[in-house]
Order: sequence, then structure tokens, then C-alpha cells
Amino acid sequence: MTEKNNLKESRLVYLTCFLFLVCYCVIGYYNRLSHDDLAYLQGVNTDGIINATKKNYNSWNTRWAGVLMANTVFSFLGIGSNLLWFHILSLVFLFLCVSFFLHQVLIKFSIGATALKIHLLAIYFCMVFFAVTFSIGDVWFWINASCMYLWNVSFLLLGVSLALRPKLNLLTRLILLICGLYVGGSSEPFALISLLLLAMVSGIFFSFKNEKGEAVGFALLTASILTGFLISCMGDGMHLRSSALPDPGFLKKQVIFFKSMIKFFVFYFPYRFAIGFVISTPFYLFGRAVADSLRTTLSFKTFAIRLALVLVVITSGSFYIIVFKMAEAGPERAWTVISFYMTIAIVMLAFFAGVKKQFEWLNNTAHSLQIITASFLVLFTMWQVKLLSAYAYAYDYRLANLSQLAQKNYRGCVYVKPLPASGILHSSEITADSNRFTNYHLKEFLDLPFSVVLDTTNKSLK
Repeated sequence: MTEKNNLKESRLVYLTCFLFLVCYCVIGYYNRLSHDDLAYLQGVNTDGIINATKKNYNSWNTRWAGVLMANTVFSFLGIGSNLLWFHILSLVFLFLCVSFFLHQVLIKFSIGATALKIHLLAIYFCMVFFAVTFSIGDVWFWINASCMYLWNVSFLLLGVSLALRPKLNLLTRLILLICGLYVGGSSEPFALISLLLLAMVSGIFFSFKNEKGEAVGFALLTASILTGFLISCMGDGMHLRSSALPDPGFLKKQVIFFKSMIKFFVFYFPYRFAIGFVISTPFYLFGRAVADSLRTTLSFKTFAIRLALVLVVITSGSFYIIVFKMAEAGPERAWTVISFYMTIAIVMLAFFAGVKKQFEWLNNTAHSLQIITASFLVLFTMWQVKLLSAYAYAYDYRLANLSQLAQKNYRGCVYVKPLPASGILHSSEITADSNRFTNYHLKEFLDLPFSVVLDTTNKSLK
């Protein structure tokens, strides 16, 4: 590429990063508390952060680290709170952890890169992860789920980055311990898959005499994740929750597992992988730029096959854990472990393809692909604004009306109009059943002296 083209590419990269941040912030601005968020907030207001966490641990949700984080966040929130600050905090933390991770990996492989380039690649990593997340609304914007499925990704990246440092002081080891405990105490599939991978990495580092520092770091991270996971397993809530789930038997679970795998690789994986690979074009260009300084005899075909096998093993292991526990494929937010390692696989494949000068068409069309990505972000943001502005307005109007009725000491049953489509966000819609947990959480959160149900017969109060 000429210097002029490089300048154009840089401007496009900056523009695309900016558009992604705008899109993310717009969605975060229109987000509202939903379902379990209301229950967590009510629990924190009633019992405090620690006692509310204990109640969850002993009654239903033993993901103690994620719940503790969520309760801490909810202690700063109330009725009508704007949630944008939390979403910005989540993205900034993830961005910093990804930047640190990329920096340490590049140092490990003696690849030079400016701080600006690392930061830009980190934003693109976040973009790829965002695009391949199977339930964006839950993982990125539903606060209680975000603390369990998004923040543990950041803590794992931070932990691995610290473990890659050759020397560990007391502070580094303490942070490593916190990172591992959080990962282990936030999501069972994510913790178990990460445990297996980190145990393998620890063994590899221990096999080299000059890598003992890294080996100790990875061993400490692995042990702390295991500790956090075991704490989760010991809670009474784990057994109570398991008893509420169906148990179709061992053979039936195997059938569910294989059906889930086929469905995933046929209907979910291909287009998300393709979208993620297109977005990861800067990693491809970076690979081409450093190809001369990174000499390797490993062929691209061999690398791609090995990477695919690892991803299949991770996906299979993740689904097996979910099916074993839930007797089904589970909600898509539980697949975040697959999304994360899929993101790593995509950027690694794009980078190595650049190093090996593969997919020449990608180099020739990089400028066009960046324009397509930027254009899509503009259209997607406009579409979400149209949907989410209507949803947020209707949500706020509903809560204001219900609060006014409560102040007037209204008694009876209140029928509310359905909320508009919530776009990419997790909807806070209730049901026509006043005893449904969604309705109950809303009633308790607003301290209403009446029941609230969704109008299905045109009885809504004006």
C-alpha cells in the first residue's frame, strides 16, 4: 500500500472505531432495568450488598463473584437511573484488559507495535467479540448477566496478561488471585473451559526451563479459578437450582448434546464467523506488516486445522457442560464462552493469514470492507435508535403511571399496554400472569399495592 492509501486506511479505522463506540453508547443510553435487575436492586435496597449476595448464594444463584459485582453496581442505582455509566465502565475495562493482553502477547513473540496500534486493535477485538456474541442484549447490556458473562472475560484477559509477565511481585499475585476467583465464581461453563486451557498452558510453560515465571503465574491463576468455582459448587443455591431443572436421563442428554452441536454449527456459527472475520481485517493487515519480523515454518493450512480443532473441542465441551447441568442447550448468553474463544480464533486466523500472505483478496478489498463495516454501523445505529427510543419512552411512561397509581393507593389489578420492540436489548416486558416472576419483580420493585398484568384484552388503564 502507498503512503496515501495507508492514510486513508487509518482514517477509516479511526472512523469505524468511533462509529462502534457511538453505537454502543446509544444502545447503553436507551437501556433500562429489566426483570432480574429489579430483583437484585430490591434485594440490595432491603438487605445490603453482602447479605443480598448471601441470600442469592443460599437460595438460587451461587455465582457469588458475579452476584457480588452486580449487587455493588445496583447499590448505585435506583428508579429511573441512567445505566450508560455502567456500560461505558464495562467497555473501558474490557478495552484496557484486551490492550494489556495484546501488549503482553506481542512482547512474548517479539513483535513490535506502537501503543496506538495496540489500542486500535483492542477496539477491533471488542468489535469482533460484540458481533459474535450470541445474545448481545443479555451479555453486554443486561446488568446482572453482564457482570457474570462479560466482566469475567475482562478478568480472565487481565489474569492471563499478568501471568505472561516473567516476574510476579506481591501485588501482581494478589490481582491474579482476584481475577481467578472472579472467573471461577461467575459462570460455570466459562470457568471449566478456561480451567482446562490454562492447565494445559501451565504444563507447557513448566516444560521449559526459561519459562518458570510464566508457569507460576498460570498455575496461580488456574488454582484461583478452581477455588472460585468450588466455592460456587458448595452453595445451597446450586442444589436448589439443580433440583428445579428437569433430568431426562444420561442417554437423553447425549441426544440433546448432539442435536445442539449440529444446530449450532449449521445455523449459528457460519455467518457469525464470517462477520467476525470481515471485521478483523486490521489484524490481517497487521500480520502482513510484521510478516518479515515473524518467521515461522508452520504452514497456514496446518495452523488453521489446529485452530479449528481447538475451537471444536471448546464448543463441544461448553455445550456438554451446559446440557449436563440444564438438560438443554441453555440460554444463548450461556454460550459466551464460545463467543470469546471464537473471537480469539478469528483474530488469530486473520493475523496468521496476513503473516503467510494468504487471502490476497482480503488485502485488495480491505478498504472496501472497512467502508462496508462503517456503513453497517451507521445503519444499525439508526435502526436501533428508532426502536429503542420508542421502547425507552414507553417503559418510562409505564413506570411513572404505576408509581402515580400507587401514590393514589389504587387497589385491584392494573392492565398495562405491551411495550414496543426492545431492539437488541433485553426486554422488560411482563406477562398476562400476575404470578409470573417478571410481574412479581416489577410489583416488588415499585412497592405496588396492586397486581400488574399485560393487557391482552384491551383493558389498559389510560
